Amino acid sequence: MTVRDGIDSRWLRLLCSSIGFVGLLGVVVGLVVVISVAYRVALAALLGGSAAAVIADLSVSVVLSERSDDPLTWLAGLLLLVLLLPAFDRYRAWVGRKLG
Repeated sequence: MTVRDGIDSRWLRLLCSSIGFVGLLGVVVGLVVVISVAYRVALAALLGGSAAAVIADLSVSVVLSERSDDPLTWLAGLLLLVLLLPAFDRYRAWVGRKLG
């Protein structure tokens, strides 16, 4: 147990890992939103619509509210989370090395 400036490194490591995990979840949500918007723009382009009109009608809150009930979106988010877990593990190992 190493103490740096009065803070137990285990608690600091837990705090940094928690911040990293919340960041990981944010990346997953961001990717789901970007993929959903790209899908809609591609579909509009195939059907002869304007991509600018599709993007103008969308916002992050609209996309998230529409995708929150879709089970395929939850599965895609879970798959992205599993695929990004090695990056989170490398981050945790880096925090462990830095905090000693």
